Amino acid sequence: MSCTAIAGTRFIPLLCRIVLGAAFFFSGWHLCFQEVHFSPEQIRSLEGTAAVAVPVAFVQDAAEDKKKADPTVAKPAESAAKPVAESAESTPIAPLGPLAPKHAKPSEDDGLNRPAAARLTLGLREAGFEGWAEPVAWGAAVSQLLGGALIFVGFLTRFWAFLMAVMLGASFWFTTIERAGMFDRNPFDWAADGAAFQEMFFVLAMFVLSFGVLCMGPGLLAVDTFLWSGKKPAAMPPATHQ
Repeated sequence: MSCTAIAGTRFIPLLCRIVLGAAFFFSGWHLCFQEVHFSPEQIRSLEGTAAVAVPVAFVQDAAEDKKKADPTVAKPAESAAKPVAESAESTPIAPLGPLAPKHAKPSEDDGLNRPAAARLTLGLREAGFEGWAEPVAWGAAVSQLLGGALIFVGFLTRFWAFLMAVMLGASFWFTTIERAGMFDRNPFDWAADGAAFQEMFFVLAMFVLSFGVLCMGPGLLAVDTFLWSGKKPAAMPPATHQ
């Protein structure tokens, strides 16, 4: 076999597997095990509740900012007559918890963090999945994590390549066509929207890699090669004429 044939059928599929496996594994790890910050509106959409617990500091800051912005709001006469020390002692404690420093910034424990897979849930709900959004999002996250690791080592390579191609096709539809509306624009204006342009061609490139691995197989250094390497059938002895 020539060097060109070896590179095309063995080495290139190995490179495609490494790139696909690394990309999907780290994406799945982020979706499953890392948290991102959401706004209160997004939390309400995720949990389907009418209200969400907001840190006390945010409530107090919003109330004080509103008073400052509205000069017509007058202070009660009794509080103005009281000494400063007495006013400080009689300051009511917020029922939601202890007073926080003024203008406190959001922290990791403010209750607005969720696993990164929740972003997929939000996107799927916007696409109309409703009750199926969360299980589909988590299924995609776990599939990326597990499939990325297995395709990296070359185990059940064609199956995971097919599954990745399906997920990439769905991602291309929901992000590039539905959300960004790239095909409703002039192609010469695509590059003007840098983020959408890069996302579109990244998804397309990964789809091509997945389809290539699906067609060509795992290539070199794959578990599939060691487990299911086909044995050549024994040659039949030549027939003897009596």
